[in-house]
Amino acid sequence: MKFVFRNVSDETLIAPAIITIFDESEKKITTTNLINKLRNQFDLPENEKKLLTGRKDDVFSQKVRNIKSHKTLEKMNLIYEANNYIWLTEHGKNLGNYLKNNLKNLDEIKEKNIDDLKHYKNLIFKSTYNLKFNPFYLNKISDFDLSLRCTNILKKLKIIYIGDLVQLNEKNILKEKNSGIKTLNEIKYFLKDHDINFSSIIEDWNEENIKKYRDLFFLKKKKNFRLNLDQIFREKITQKEKISDMSFKRYSEVINRRLALDGTFLSLQEIGEKYEVTRERIRQISKNFFDKIKKYDEVQYAFNRLLKYIKSNTPITEKVLKNKLIENNFFDTEKSLPCLRNIINNLGKFDFDVINLPYHGNISDNFDNDTFLVKDKSEQKTLLKILSVSRKYTQKYSYCNFPKLIFDIYKTNNLKKYEVIKTCLQQHDLFFWFDEDNYTVLDTKENRNKIINTLKKLLFINKKITYEVFSEALLNNYRLQYSPPKALLKQICILNKFKCDDDYIYSDGVSVDLGNLDLAIIKMFQENGDFLHMYQCLEWWGINHLNTGSLGPHLYSHSIVKKLDDNVFCLYGTKEDLEKIEYAKNYLKRNNIEKNFEVECLWGSNQEIIIKFKVNKFVRLKNSIFVPTQFQDYIMGDFLLNADLNQENREVFKIYKGIIYNINKLVKNLNDNETAKIILSFNPNIIKVEKA
Repeated sequence: MKFVFRNVSDETLIAPAIITIFDESEKKITTTNLINKLRNQFDLPENEKKLLTGRKDDVFSQKVRNIKSHKTLEKMNLIYEANNYIWLTEHGKNLGNYLKNNLKNLDEIKEKNIDDLKHYKNLIFKSTYNLKFNPFYLNKISDFDLSLRCTNILKKLKIIYIGDLVQLNEKNILKEKNSGIKTLNEIKYFLKDHDINFSSIIEDWNEENIKKYRDLFFLKKKKNFRLNLDQIFREKITQKEKISDMSFKRYSEVINRRLALDGTFLSLQEIGEKYEVTRERIRQISKNFFDKIKKYDEVQYAFNRLLKYIKSNTPITEKVLKNKLIENNFFDTEKSLPCLRNIINNLGKFDFDVINLPYHGNISDNFDNDTFLVKDKSEQKTLLKILSVSRKYTQKYSYCNFPKLIFDIYKTNNLKKYEVIKTCLQQHDLFFWFDEDNYTVLDTKENRNKIINTLKKLLFINKKITYEVFSEALLNNYRLQYSPPKALLKQICILNKFKCDDDYIYSDGVSVDLGNLDLAIIKMFQENGDFLHMYQCLEWWGINHLNTGSLGPHLYSHSIVKKLDDNVFCLYGTKEDLEKIEYAKNYLKRNNIEKNFEVECLWGSNQEIIIKFKVNKFVRLKNSIFVPTQFQDYIMGDFLLNADLNQENREVFKIYKGIIYNINKLVKNLNDNETAKIILSFNPNIIKVEKA
């Protein structure tokens, strides 16, 4: 007999230690002899032979000493110590005798061989609580798969526990109405299978002890309950004597398909058509099976753990849930949501909703809108909110960063609550993930994607652009002011079928629908040169009778025009030419144009901001002025004209990024070369204008 254990611990050493002491003639042994004899009986892993630092003991011998110092066996009433010996108690001798008889035919003994012994754990429980009766008697009759007739007869006899049953005799059974030889034989076979008998005398079997030890016994028993419902289901599909092999085969197949025990779930209708019976008959067969098994403590334990696990992980997609339930050993095979609904409804109540994420258009030919399982409306709102914001970010930035999105919505950096949602989105066909945290929503309309639209404009102007130019153009766009990292930019280009490599993004020659203002800007540079001074742009804008108010934003905060020093501009992607740039800078000097459009800004005595500038052709063409940098943080947003708050239809003037727009409306009553004075007051935001 050799012990071959994967893990040596206090618990696994119980049986080997008891057997070793039992083999001694006087059922006693010293600690040293116990260590030596156990060492000879074990096939020890190398890690157990490692010597402890500064000690003569190795890892294994220390563990044997621990079962003595921790009083592991003493607490179970299996041993006692006297005269430097370890002695077996009567409980210890009984356990030793049982182990020897049931393991004697094995050359190698593993942990599982001991755990699988029918009465091993009951004997441990009996010794631990010093019981005078078999703990197996504490099991309820309802925990076992007896026939309905047999169960009803025992109910009439008020038999609740196995301990109540073994105190009966055969006459007690036979005298009951509807009882007979078949019923008696069924009970006798059951008793024999568990090594117990009729007419047993049980010492201390009373209501007080049953109540006292029943809960303890159940807690110990629960530790050995399985979580895997598939294993339990298969075990409970049993053939009764009166059922033919053919009928049992059909019965097994019905249960198998309704529980997807082989991975295939069929509806009541599908199974009924296969066997040419009604769906109602299939429902009855399935219901009878569940009615039989749901009374078992192990089934209820596994089912309750299953429900608790699902509820703690919703919202979750069908695909992810299938895998998680197998990974966590609730099932052996994949369970679709209809199958899971069937199992849960028959063992309890399916308290969940199923939803599909709404999507726009045709994503792909093989698009699978994986179903989500949610437990309440709040979770449904969470999903839809994440989807909505994801679409918004995709349209604006061409991608979403999951941690940032969660923070923006829920103001938390703790992502643990949202890890399952993230896993589901990573496997959902509606989303494309660039890496662990960054993704895009695939059903957003291309013409509303600001980054892609910017790229198309740049490639319309240039045959190819670098990622650096693309990024700079995005940052300059006042509606974006953001650029994804280069690695993501490349992936976004690939996803949107742009030709690119590590350095450039290339034009595919496909025409692009550009707005009139974009076309005008491009035409302006084509007609006048690569580098233009702002005043030159204003003159061209005026000559072509275009709205001068729209020029400023396009020059200073748009994605196709780049601002250089001294109010010189070019199109993004234009190769810099210092000579041409210098020539553009001197435009005012060459044309004898007075540079007289400085803006003065200061604080007033009543915490208002006063802005002064000279009205001239340049200001009127530009139709906007720039506020000095140090004041830009204070003046942003909408300002109402004049102080009369009750006045209806007052004009609103926007101030954004230090630019006051629609200046012409403010200075319409002033002549050129007169100084305008704009007064900005706050709470509420009011704008006034007067001659300085």
